[in-house]
Amino acid sequence: EDKRVSWGKRVQTMVVDVLQARPRRSHEQGGVTKRVLNDVSACDYGELPLSFAVSVGSLEICKLLLAYVVNAREELKKDKAFKEFRKWTKEALAAQSIEYEKKSMLQKMKEKWKEDWPELNFGDVLNEEAQRVHKEVSDLQGKKVTFYLMNSCVRNEDGKGNTALHMAVMHRHTHIIDWLMENGAKESLGFINDDNLTPFTLAARQGSVDIFYQFLTKYMQTTAWKYGEVQMSRMSLEQLDSFRMAMEPKEKFEQDGVTRIEPSLSELEDLPLHKKKWRSAIEVIVEHEVEAFANDPLFNKLIDDKWNKFGRTMYLRRTLVPYMVMLALFCIHMFLRCYAINAGWQRWNTDGVVFSDYGDEEPIPWTRLESGDLRREDIAAVVSFVIQVLLVVPASFPWLIHKGWRQRRLRGRDLDPNRTGRLDLVSFTFKNLSFFLDFLSAALLLSGFALRLARQHGAELDCLALTSVVMWSNLLNLIMPFKFFGIMAITTYKMLVGDVIRFLMVFVMTTMAFGLAMMVLFQKSDSPGDIDDMDVPGRSIIGMVWIAVGEVNMYDSIALTRNFGFTIVVHVFYCILQTILMLNLLIAMMTKTFNLSMDDTHKTWIFPFANLVLRYERLMPPELANLARNRCGEPDRTDTAAMTAVDVKTAKFFIVQVGEDQREKAARREAEEQRVRHAPVIERVEARHRGFAREIAGLRRAVAKL
Repeated sequence: EDKRVSWGKRVQTMVVDVLQARPRRSHEQGGVTKRVLNDVSACDYGELPLSFAVSVGSLEICKLLLAYVVNAREELKKDKAFKEFRKWTKEALAAQSIEYEKKSMLQKMKEKWKEDWPELNFGDVLNEEAQRVHKEVSDLQGKKVTFYLMNSCVRNEDGKGNTALHMAVMHRHTHIIDWLMENGAKESLGFINDDNLTPFTLAARQGSVDIFYQFLTKYMQTTAWKYGEVQMSRMSLEQLDSFRMAMEPKEKFEQDGVTRIEPSLSELEDLPLHKKKWRSAIEVIVEHEVEAFANDPLFNKLIDDKWNKFGRTMYLRRTLVPYMVMLALFCIHMFLRCYAINAGWQRWNTDGVVFSDYGDEEPIPWTRLESGDLRREDIAAVVSFVIQVLLVVPASFPWLIHKGWRQRRLRGRDLDPNRTGRLDLVSFTFKNLSFFLDFLSAALLLSGFALRLARQHGAELDCLALTSVVMWSNLLNLIMPFKFFGIMAITTYKMLVGDVIRFLMVFVMTTMAFGLAMMVLFQKSDSPGDIDDMDVPGRSIIGMVWIAVGEVNMYDSIALTRNFGFTIVVHVFYCILQTILMLNLLIAMMTKTFNLSMDDTHKTWIFPFANLVLRYERLMPPELANLARNRCGEPDRTDTAAMTAVDVKTAKFFIVQVGEDQREKAARREAEEQRVRHAPVIERVEARHRGFAREIAGLRRAVAKL
C-alpha cells in the first residue's frame, strides 16, 4: 500500500535534522531507525557460541570451543579437497597478480606516452573493473587463509559487529579479556561494531576504568627500558586521542616530471580505523559524559594539553576577545543613547512640551545636521546610531547567531547522555546556555534597533536594560573555560536553578496565603484612606513581598483595622516565617549546595570544557592541525622540528612515562594492606597447618614402628 507522508511529518524530519546537525534525510528515511532488527538473534550475550561463553564468564567453555576449532583446523589440513583448494587459490592469485603487474607497468608507460604525444589514443589497460577484480581476489584469499588456518572463532563478528572481545568488555570479565588477547584476539582490538565502538572505546563508553587501563597498560603500551622499579614506557594514542591519522605512503608520486616519495595531505588516506563514524576514547567519554573518567588523570591531562597548545589561543581569538569588544561597543552605545534620550527629554520638558511630542523625534536629527544647528545630545545620538548599526548589521548580530548555532547541543544524548531514560533538563539547559543567550542577545539587539526606528523611546530603553542583563550574563558564561571562574559560575547556576526556584515556589504560596489573609483583615477599616490600599488583593500581596525583604513596620496601618489583636498576631507570625525561617532556610540550602559543589563541580565543569576544546580542534585548519606542537604526546621520531604536515599525519604518537609504574605500585600497596589486614587469620591458619603436620608426622612414625 502506498503510504503518503504528510507535510507536517516532512517538516518535522527536516527541523530535527537541522537542529541535531544530521545529514539531510528524505521523508521516506525519516522513520528509519538506526539499527535494523536482527531476525536471527537479539540476545545481549552474543550470537555465537564463543561470544555466549565469554558473556557468562566461563573460561572452561571458551577453552573447549577453541580446542574444537583447533582440532577441526588440523583435520581440515589433512583433507585432500582442502589441499587442492589451497593450491588452486594460490595459483590463481599468483597468475592474476603477475597479469596485474604487467598491465600496471604498461599503463604507466602509456600514461607517459600520453604526455609526450597527446594527439594519439593509446587506450586504457587498467580500468576500474580490473582493479576491483584484483582487489576482490586478494581479499578472498586473505579471508580464506584467515578462516581456515587461524583461530578465526576468536575474531568472528556477529550480526551487530561484536566480537568475543566486545562481549567480554560489555560484561566486564577481565580474566576472559586476558585469555582472548593471548589466543589471537589482538587484531579484534581494532574491530568496530554497529555502534562504531572498538572493544577499547566500548570500555570507555561503559565507564569500565579497570578494563580501560587493562588495555592501555598491557596491550597498548611498550616498555623501552626498566631499571629496578623505574621504567620508561610508551602508551599508544591511536585509539585514545581524537586526532585522525593517515596511512604511510606506499607508492611514489610524480608531479611535473619529478618523482617524489612524499604525497600531499589531500593524497593521504585515513587509517581504516579512523574512517567514517569512528570515535576515539576521549570523544566517547566527552560525548556521553562518562562520570567515571571525570577525575581520571590521563583524561584530564589530554584535555589540558589540547587547551594549552591551541585551545586557549583559539578561544581568545575567536570568541572571548571579539565578544568583549562587542560588549564594550554596546555599553558605549547604551551610555550615549541614554544621554541623548534624557537630554532631549529634559529640554522638551523645560520648553513645556509633552512627552508624546518628543516621541516624534527622528532617530537621527537630520534637519539640525543639515542646518548646522547641532546640540550635544545630537552628536551622542549620531555616534550611538553608527555603533548600533555596526552592532546589528555587519558584526554582532550575524556573529552571535553563528556562534550560538555552532554551540548548540540539542541531540537526544545531550538530554540523556547515559541513555537511562531519565531526562536531565537542568544539565541540558546548562549545556545550551551559550546557544540560548547568544540568540536572545541577537534578538534584543535587533529589537532595540527596530524600536529606535519606530521612535518608541520608552520601549527602547526597556529593551536596552534587558539587553545589558543578558549580554553581561553571557560574558559570565564565556569565561567558564577558565576553571576558577567556571566553578563559581556553575555553583551560581546550581543555586539559581535548584535552591532559588524551590524557595520561590514556597515563598509564592506563603505570600499568597498571608497576603489574601491580610486583605480580608483590612476590610471594614475605620480609616480606609490611611491603610495604603491593603484592602485590595494586589496591594496586600505586594505589601507582603515588601515585608519579606525588610519593610516590616506596618503598625500604624494595622492599628486602623477592625481586629487589631488578631491582625498583629498574623503580621508577626508572617514576619517570623518569611524574614527569619524562610531566608535562613534559603541560606542553609545554598550552603549545602556550595559544599557539595566543591566536591563534584569538576565533574560538571570538565565535560562542557572538554566539549569546547574538541570542538575547536575540529575547527582548526589543516595547516595548524598537522603541526607537531599541536599534537598530544610524543611522536615516534626525534626530529620533531623537521616534521612536515605529512609526517605528523602519518606518525604514531605516544605518551611517554618515566618512573615507577603507578598501577603496579598501587597493586603492591593494596596487597600489602590486605596482608596486614588478614595477618591474624593467616597466622591462625598457618598454626593449624603446622599442628596438622606434626600430627601426621607422629602418625607416620607410629605406623613405621608397627
